[in-house]
Amino acid sequence: AGVFIGFRLLPIDAVPDITNNQVQINTTISGLAPEEIERSITIPMETAMRGLAHIEEVRSITRSGLSQVTIVFDDGIALYQARQMVSERLQGVMKQLPDRAETELGPVSTGLGEIYQYTLDYKDKAQDPVKRFEQLVALRTLHDWTLKPRLLTVAGIAEINSSGGYEKVFQIKPDIAQMQRYGISFDALRSAINKVNRNVGGGIVQQTGEQFLVQGIGLFKGTDDIANIPIKQLESLQMIRLGEVATIAMGKEQRSGAATLNGEEVVLGTAMMLLGENSRTVATRFDAKIKEVSETLPAEFELKPVYNRSVLVDQTLGTVEHNLLMGALLVTVVLMLLLGNIRAAIITALTIPLTLCVTFLIMRPLGISGNLMSLGALDFGMIV
Repeated sequence: AGVFIGFRLLPIDAVPDITNNQVQINTTISGLAPEEIERSITIPMETAMRGLAHIEEVRSITRSGLSQVTIVFDDGIALYQARQMVSERLQGVMKQLPDRAETELGPVSTGLGEIYQYTLDYKDKAQDPVKRFEQLVALRTLHDWTLKPRLLTVAGIAEINSSGGYEKVFQIKPDIAQMQRYGISFDALRSAINKVNRNVGGGIVQQTGEQFLVQGIGLFKGTDDIANIPIKQLESLQMIRLGEVATIAMGKEQRSGAATLNGEEVVLGTAMMLLGENSRTVATRFDAKIKEVSETLPAEFELKPVYNRSVLVDQTLGTVEHNLLMGALLVTVVLMLLLGNIRAAIITALTIPLTLCVTFLIMRPLGISGNLMSLGALDFGMIV
């Protein structure tokens, strides 16, 4: 019973996680070259974070549209305390960043946090490129707005990353000649677009003892709503709208990669485990949620698991279990053959599970997970 209880409380994984104690700051911004992002975002971030206590290293990566700063802390400091210190220091740096920069902390996970991957696709894939593009847009929309929020409710999941497919994007292509004709600048277009696409409240109207909420509905539903945005009123009181000086259509986002399965592009979801959780338990729990969600999808969609950490962990545990049993058996047989003493062999055979019980109970407080290396060391130790 002690072996069973100690083993159930022990974090289980296939391999040990040696990721250091780190916090990542990810900042995205469009339209700036890597050199400009380095100067206006990455360097101010690094300068501010170097003054924090218990820091071992600060490093960064700057790419087109992305700045990632990694702060490595001492192992003695709790991760959530480190994230709190970074968040407090980040508030002062945000005032120095460009207006369009969006900054957030990385997930509370590690390099081995990817415990589950799944794909979403149509069962009947369109062969026409235009129709296939529409399918990929619909798949990404379904995943990000319907599947992802439901899957994030699984306990022990820190984040779900989406890749593949196309985000639904409406592109506005200005007509320079028409803009010159009406005297409209690009700043006027940008200002008019930023003012719309939102719902606003209008207070309360009381009538015959009842209250009616007044609300203005302004969220876009399609290209016609975008084309109807007012841009400028002429002296003749004619209102120039966006559709008269620009072409609005659904377009493609600029991507740096895609997800494929057997040569066909799909939408891929990757579940990241929360730091310190049991990967086998969380992966099993997430797989059950995938099956539950799959049953509620429309018939034309297919949700398919492609990687499940629990399968790898089960195979690892099977290997370790076989080696442990064989090691205990070999030790008992060797003692009986060499010593010729059945009593000593029985005492040794009873000592092995007792030793395992004590070992499992102290591994968790020490932060050691049960994996191929730690459990395999027990096996080799018994044989020796």
